[in-house]
Amino acid sequence: YNQSKTIGEDAGSQVRVQTRVTEATEPGVRPARRRVEPLPTAPSGFAVTAANKLAHGAVERLQLSTAAEFNPLFIYGPPGTGKTELGRFALDGLLQSGDVTDPLVLSGEALARDVARAVRASEMPALMARWSQQDMVLLDEAHRLRGQRRAQAETVNLLHSVLQRGGRVLVLSRHAPQEIHGLD
Repeated sequence: YNQSKTIGEDAGSQVRVQTRVTEATEPGVRPARRRVEPLPTAPSGFAVTAANKLAHGAVERLQLSTAAEFNPLFIYGPPGTGKTELGRFALDGLLQSGDVTDPLVLSGEALARDVARAVRASEMPALMARWSQQDMVLLDEAHRLRGQRRAQAETVNLLHSVLQRGGRVLVLSRHAPQEIHGLD
């Protein structure tokens, strides 16, 4: 299954999001639980398991590829599955290689709070100018942007700006984009 969708049309820019699911399951049928054997440990100490092997491989591709390839990357999964640790692993690798020197690391909640504060103080252009100059955006807990229309619009503008300049984008969430209710 492979789905591609354009988001952010109302914000004046377009960011393409691609969702890939590797195993087909019938609606309402939960896959049987299997014992997960650990695989080799990643250099950061992140334990690669059969459950997170695909996401770990995607993060390694993000680290090893040029900024135009495998970018942006959206990883989702239930709480406690290591998404934030994978984000740290990606960031550490990109910083060590010198491909990233000035990352913007925010949670969805912090982004929404900063946008609301900047709007109240009439400082939104300055905030966006500062954020869009960074060479990577790592947005953790993107599902926290649900219902935050202004923060969503500014996020789309930010991601578009960073991607246009050749920066990298890694978004982490508990839910797939289409499952985040209240997300435009």
